[in-house]
Amino acid sequence: MKRRSLALIAGLVSVASVLSPAGIASAAAGSASIAPGAVVFSDGFDSFNSAVWQKQTGVIGPAGKSQAYNLIENVGIQTGTLAINTRRHCVPTGGIPSMGNINSSGSGCPAGTSKRYSSGRVDGMWTTPPGVNFEARISALVPQNGKPGTRSALWMRNNQPYCDPNVGKTNLGEFDLLEWHPERPTTSDSTTHISCSGSSLDPDPWKTERDLNQGQFNQAVWHEWSVTRIGNVVRYYRDNVQIGNDHICGLGEFGFTQGRCDAVLNDPWHFILQGEVFVNAGFGGHPGPDPTAFFPTQTLLIDWVQVTTL
Repeated sequence: MKRRSLALIAGLVSVASVLSPAGIASAAAGSASIAPGAVVFSDGFDSFNSAVWQKQTGVIGPAGKSQAYNLIENVGIQTGTLAINTRRHCVPTGGIPSMGNINSSGSGCPAGTSKRYSSGRVDGMWTTPPGVNFEARISALVPQNGKPGTRSALWMRNNQPYCDPNVGKTNLGEFDLLEWHPERPTTSDSTTHISCSGSSLDPDPWKTERDLNQGQFNQAVWHEWSVTRIGNVVRYYRDNVQIGNDHICGLGEFGFTQGRCDAVLNDPWHFILQGEVFVNAGFGGHPGPDPTAFFPTQTLLIDWVQVTTL
């Protein structure tokens, strides 16, 4: 039984009607010939559809960030929801985490083994039509026993390559509907990443330009997280209430040309749903896991996802 009918979600009043025309800077954006209000993708996770979701394996991400080894066994269907698990293991030297070497206690690992961590990640193989304005919405419950050093992430990215000095400027884009860190249990992060500057004047030239919104929420209950893209404007919501300010390509942190904004925002977008474990030294101001503390299996639950045109 779904917590909320997907048909009802599709019938919500469009936020496009309240967007100031001044905020829609791109005439080309949203030009795809799809009527507003069309549900172009949804999944209620009554089963796992391998035609639209791909379970990832191994460590993914830039060096010095993640130590979570993604296991396909950490992703499954649990009473009509998608469940993504994060675990700790005692792994034989030179080995990888598996379901046979899970260890949640704070005690040391046996001789010849070491502590490692695993999580789960699914990447959507379906993408939004190019150029379309859309709302993406996810119903989720963060882990109720989350431990510092982990992160739950519900996000989207376009199809462009990551920032790389060997490639030059790229048109990468990311919409992070929710990033949740258990050491700040009642704080939600929603972040927009647009492009890579590639500028020698930028102190960190090979990372995306980003803007962050934070909000307070009750982590013990289900919430609906959503993002809208209308022209150059990106907005984040929790339970239909906007979180923070608009993120507008062409202004402020995202002071790019209109052509650059179009290259990022008009590209097709897809979902990524995952758990995460940071490296032991931590990353981005967030700690790594405490190897001496109890580390139970932590489960991120997703009830449904949906994308509607605006």
